[in-house]
Amino acid sequence: MSLSSGSVADNAFVEAPMRSDRRKSVRFSPMSEVRYVPRPTVEVKQERWYSIEDVSKFRMILGHDIDQCSRMLILKSEQGLGISEDERDMCVGIEHFLSCNVKEKILMCIAAKKRHLYVVLMEQARQKHFHVDSVEELGRVSMRSSHRARQRSYMIASLSIPALS
Repeated sequence: MSLSSGSVADNAFVEAPMRSDRRKSVRFSPMSEVRYVPRPTVEVKQERWYSIEDVSKFRMILGHDIDQCSRMLILKSEQGLGISEDERDMCVGIEHFLSCNVKEKILMCIAAKKRHLYVVLMEQARQKHFHVDSVEELGRVSMRSSHRARQRSYMIASLSIPALS
């Protein structure tokens, strides 16, 4: 598979084909590079992408894991017992499904991610406006903004069950 590349002129517009009547365009920065990749063949798609059956199996396994972890956590909490490291590891990655207020938690998480992105982008805009290029300051801003998420991840990894609620 060969790739061809080319530079994009300052603030060049590239119009993408749309399925509807609306036309959309994309603006690239002066330092952008476009790489053209040929459309994959049907055989390549079948080899590299998940089939509908694969996705259905993944969903079925996820549902089974959620049921199993939920039952285990309920049973352990009713008995006043803690959970082992193996049991904790079973819950990693599906903790948001184990919460009572799943929808609220997911929406809060999405809002926090958007706030973090906004803070980082605003710092980048500030640096651009003042002709500053400080990766260190951008890193500090990002760390401060993501402090709560990093704490939660640490708690989940160390199995602090209150982080699951």
